[in-house]
Amino acid sequence: MQMQMQGPIQGSFASLEDDAILVAVEIKAKAIVAAGWEGEECLTVGRPGRWRAVHWWSSLIKEIYVSERTFSIIKPDAVKKGDAGAILAEIVKAGFKIVSIKKISISKAQAEGFYHVHSARPFFGELTEFMSSGPIVPMVLEKVNAIADLRKLMGATDPAKAEEGTIRKQFAASIGENAIHGSDAEDTAAFEIGYFFAGLELK
Repeated sequence: MQMQMQGPIQGSFASLEDDAILVAVEIKAKAIVAAGWEGEECLTVGRPGRWRAVHWWSSLIKEIYVSERTFSIIKPDAVKKGDAGAILAEIVKAGFKIVSIKKISISKAQAEGFYHVHSARPFFGELTEFMSSGPIVPMVLEKVNAIADLRKLMGATDPAKAEEGTIRKQFAASIGENAIHGSDAEDTAAFEIGYFFAGLELK
């Protein structure tokens, strides 16, 4: 759907395909106008707005398109120690929305499939044995800049080198048993989400 502007700013402002987004933006635009913005009408999206609202639209569209999803696992060591609830609290406190979450156990073969990119590494056998040693808590998280922010919240792979306040500094015991996994890029997040969650599980 195309947003057309007349008046002091001409042309198409942006293209939005999602009707739900359009409705949300329209509601906010009406609120801006009701709050007393002045200026000639120039922004039309189903209903007329006013030109100073354009600044808000710009920031909203930026927010919509930088919001992303990432994948995380609370690992067997943290689940066994009873730290899953505390780790989830840290994640929520950091502003992440939990899109979907479950507690499961996986086989060694399933762990090998998940970590297949590391199959040639010397730690592959130990890693997959560990990940299949007890229950895990996989989850899909959503937030603006979710992938990078979760990596920062988790802390360094080696908890001895992790910053104070990070999840691994608080809950991990070693490099091998480091409490949490998080996707490191958009393509890996897409694969990892799809490995554990079907589409109907992703609200």
